[in-house]
Amino acid sequence: MMKKRLIITLLLCTLAVAGCSKKESDIPNEPTTGDTVDNVDDTTKQELADAMDKIDSLESQLDNNNKEISTLSQKVDDLTTQLDEQKEEASESASETTKTTTKTSTSQTTKSKSYYRVIAGSYANKANADKMVKTLKEKDFDAYAAATNGGYRVITGTYSLKKNATIKQNALKSAGYDSFITYE
Repeated sequence: MMKKRLIITLLLCTLAVAGCSKKESDIPNEPTTGDTVDNVDDTTKQELADAMDKIDSLESQLDNNNKEISTLSQKVDDLTTQLDEQKEEASESASETTKTTTKTSTSQTTKSKSYYRVIAGSYANKANADKMVKTLKEKDFDAYAAATNGGYRVITGTYSLKKNATIKQNALKSAGYDSFITYE
């Protein structure tokens, strides 16, 4: 970035000096002390300052855009993971349905499906759990508080595959939040 600023500054100075050059008839044979780049007029100095301000503004906009792209990219990754899980669950469900319809037994047992849950905190009271949910949502994480045995857990994701739960846990860790995974 510093090289860009230096090059732009030099170009602007060169343009300013070229634009302010005197007619050949006005140029003395020997240079005087006032013929240096340091004595660029106030208008040119203001143009340089304005150009530098514009560069700073554009750099700031670029940083903000990069942050937004990163956030949106994380959301796309999360949605892709959820879609993959739903496809896998649908496939497993279709497979299970096929298996159960081919059974001739009249007594069928129902199996409850277990999931990996990413837990960002366990709290004794709901107010603290809700506070954590709000904090996570401000950082663009999906979260909700669920009542458990005498307390509340802040859940940031439920997955059928452990690798997807681990991805969410790593995202939380990168954002500075501790979490753990349960299999329920």
